[in-house]
Amino acid sequence: MILRGHSQDVNHNTNHRVKGAAMTTNEQEPVNLDKETQKLIAEIGRQFYLNEKSKIEIAKTLKISRFRVARLLELGKKSKIIKITITEPSTNLNSVSNTLSKHLNLKSTRVIESSGSESQVRDQLGEMAANYLSHIDLNGKTVGVSWGRTLAAMTNYLPRLPFSRIVQLTGTVGWDISQSPVEIIRRMNDLSEAETFALFTPFYVGEAADFIKNQFYVKSVIEMFDEIDVAILSVGSWTPLESQLPQTFPEEVKTHLSSKGTRAEVAGIFLNDDGEVVSSDISDQCITIKPSQLRNIPRVIAVAGSPRKTQAIYALSKSGLITDLITDMQTAADLLQMPTVEKSSYNLPRVPR
Repeated sequence: MILRGHSQDVNHNTNHRVKGAAMTTNEQEPVNLDKETQKLIAEIGRQFYLNEKSKIEIAKTLKISRFRVARLLELGKKSKIIKITITEPSTNLNSVSNTLSKHLNLKSTRVIESSGSESQVRDQLGEMAANYLSHIDLNGKTVGVSWGRTLAAMTNYLPRLPFSRIVQLTGTVGWDISQSPVEIIRRMNDLSEAETFALFTPFYVGEAADFIKNQFYVKSVIEMFDEIDVAILSVGSWTPLESQLPQTFPEEVKTHLSSKGTRAEVAGIFLNDDGEVVSSDISDQCITIKPSQLRNIPRVIAVAGSPRKTQAIYALSKSGLITDLITDMQTAADLLQMPTVEKSSYNLPRVPR
């Protein structure tokens, strides 16, 4: 990696966020950018690519929003201040992806090389998810979205897409608005001309579930679950714990879910090690899509990685709830060590809409 624009050239070898990639930041003056903006872009490029700082960390340091950080990184690439060269890694990612698809009995998987902290890996997975969506025919389609940090990261990389409707699949989770499904679909709406259908309700509502689900606006959004063409979801692990959901539930509900052998959760659906739905009574007290509705969606893409989520991803693959998976190389290697997922009554072919 080479940094230019000062009194000396600095050569710096580093493991980039994607292995085999190198970056050059060049402070030559691009068209329509003043000097201060050029310098700011170069500094953000150094922090993000060389120092492996997250967008949130950079935003705090520079006292700007992380959305501006993302925009300036993109502007830096377009204006040639930041140049990224991808060198094909030694591992054949396409081959690993194809092998993993067959191993997990999925329509398609995409495996990426990743490096850095957990937040950086989530960012890399989010970037791949955005790229993946951009290669799917979404013209006039209805897209369903859940919540999570990885999907929030995805919205930083999405190009303008032609889908016609965006539907929130669950109520809101936690108190961090940046990771809520409402905020995620809002950002997606900014990048399209789609109609957006949000659920301004908590995820877990307990005994009030029937009353809330029958409110006109909530009911009209829930009815749209049957019209979704593509869904994109994050994956939570219950054991070991790697999920935002526990903060949503009272202690007795968490104890109940653990007693049922819950291994994974996706869009508020709970699964055991065999990929079977458990604790449907708890899901019924939540504002979320049903397993039967999720299985009827032609394309369901899960985005998840990290060793702590491997067992959860494996259980989800056995459930038949998803068709596609985006993950990282380490997680893929761990999944390939597990038994091949056989076809079952859950893994029925989707009917295209």
